[in-house]
Amino acid sequence: MKLDEYPKSLSVKEYGTISNNGKYGLINKQCKVIDNFEFDEIASLDNYIFLIKENNLIVYDNKLKMLSQKQLGIKDLEDFVLLNNENRITVVITTKNSSTSYIYRFDKKSNNFIN
Repeated sequence: MKLDEYPKSLSVKEYGTISNNGKYGLINKQCKVIDNFEFDEIASLDNYIFLIKENNLIVYDNKLKMLSQKQLGIKDLEDFVLLNNENRITVVITTKNSSTSYIYRFDKKSNNFIN
């Protein structure tokens, strides 16, 4: 398997990201590919992994259990940033040329997005 770059670590220590042809996947500590280049973006914070796939924002815990999913209405995604505070994680997504920013809040206690 040829990768675009060397695997990158996540804050969830059990996993890392790999990329091929502009798509991302997850790899575990034993170098086993978990998700084979299905995602547009992957980021993590604390014990959460946030992924974007087919215009959906998906949140997994550190055991890869899906906690929540949110439909996005975003075209031309450019930046994907996670910000942390004690009770929630704020997801900031901007489009190409930073023309539009979208903000989503994920509640750590309920493991759901806040409207």
